[in-house]
Amino acid sequence: MKIELFNPPRFELSMLDFEYLSSCVEKQLIYASKGRYAIGHILKASNLSNRKILVSPYMCDSVFRELEALGMEVLFYDIDTEDMNPLAGSVDRRIDETDAGVVIAPSIYGNAADMVQIEYICKENKVLLIDDAAQSFGTKLNDRWIGTFGNGGLWAFSPGKATAGHMGALFWTDNDHYEIRRTHHPFAHWMAWKDFKINRLNAYKSGILSKNVVSKVNAVTQHFSDIQNDDMELFEKEIMGGIINGVLNGDFSFRKEELQRFTDEFSDISAFRVIQSKRGEPNPHKIVLVFERIDMADRFKQMLNINSISYFQGYDLERDEYADLRGAQSVKNKIIELPIEKDRKHMDYIYSCVDSFVRKI
Repeated sequence: MKIELFNPPRFELSMLDFEYLSSCVEKQLIYASKGRYAIGHILKASNLSNRKILVSPYMCDSVFRELEALGMEVLFYDIDTEDMNPLAGSVDRRIDETDAGVVIAPSIYGNAADMVQIEYICKENKVLLIDDAAQSFGTKLNDRWIGTFGNGGLWAFSPGKATAGHMGALFWTDNDHYEIRRTHHPFAHWMAWKDFKINRLNAYKSGILSKNVVSKVNAVTQHFSDIQNDDMELFEKEIMGGIINGVLNGDFSFRKEELQRFTDEFSDISAFRVIQSKRGEPNPHKIVLVFERIDMADRFKQMLNINSISYFQGYDLERDEYADLRGAQSVKNKIIELPIEKDRKHMDYIYSCVDSFVRKI
């Protein structure tokens, strides 16, 4: 049996209701083609004089590149290794040490970061806070949506996210007068959708040739298309609406059930622990393991490869700037992400392979 690369749950097309969604989160939402571009728009809307920005080391490198392209000085705080989210005490300390003017606080794996405390810290220090909920649409903390704290926030709907689609993000900013001079690249959006549909939604049905051809054409198209200021194409409103409605209607709740099942079955394993939510109402989308030792994580990856089970290794923590971050260093090369699929046979197969592994150690 082969487990494809994090096959996202299917959804029914449904027109996106901006007004209703804005009322749910109590923010005026704006479209961006990617999460990192949403962050860029929030920063542009803020008219910053202080260009020092504190971010988590446990984020996608593409965000760092976007920030550097905007002329920001990227600095880092440490993470809480229990959930890989920002460590509030480190955020506080690093604001004092660096005199940073901005903090980006991501909530990873659908688990709420300590946004109440981080929001308080940023307010006390007069620091702009961006609530990065790219991975956490639908997650709540103290009856507030993650993504609504601070001075701006965002949710992303691209491949690999909890709310996986072909592209797109929604963001808000406390600058009510911010406007975007919109551009349109409809072919780039259409190709991204075709790639996602063939290589992700229909991964088990599509042929290898069609997968490779569409993927390469899409890669070339994206490379030569500047979509930073793109508006949403009409056909995409039904796609994003379907994904969002799927979350709001509980269609993806099977992920919580599978994560709980996995946690229950392997709660007493000494080789690894399962990342779980520390606060609020989570919206998990992966099974994330943190191993005690690197060699054990390597043995586990070998087992996954032998059994054709796809996995990710978490974000890269190899930068020199992370050397003094004790939390980040303690989990480097020890994280493995497993897919959660709406397929009982596939999940049973993953569990049986993991069970066989732990019985041998």
